[in-house]
Amino acid sequence: MKREALVPIDEELEHLIGRQQQAVRQRWPTGTPVLFPQPTANPGGRTPVSDGTYRSALDRWLERCDIRDQHGRPVKITPHQWRHILSA
Repeated sequence: MKREALVPIDEELEHLIGRQQQAVRQRWPTGTPVLFPQPTANPGGRTPVSDGTYRSALDRWLERCDIRDQHGRPVKITPHQWRHILSA
């Protein structure tokens, strides 16, 4: 049997994700299904950024947010890990 590996997040990280969602909604007010839409040639906001661009942007975003683990080290999150995160 597989176990679920859920990772709780704190209110601050939940707020930062909300800010990203808000920025996307401002650019594409009719809605978009992706957290990081491709910024150009994407009038409807439905096309996500490429995998490499996404990983690079995620790393920069995590660095700006200064998210750290319990030992004070900067965290690394892969795109696949998002499906395991839940808000507290």
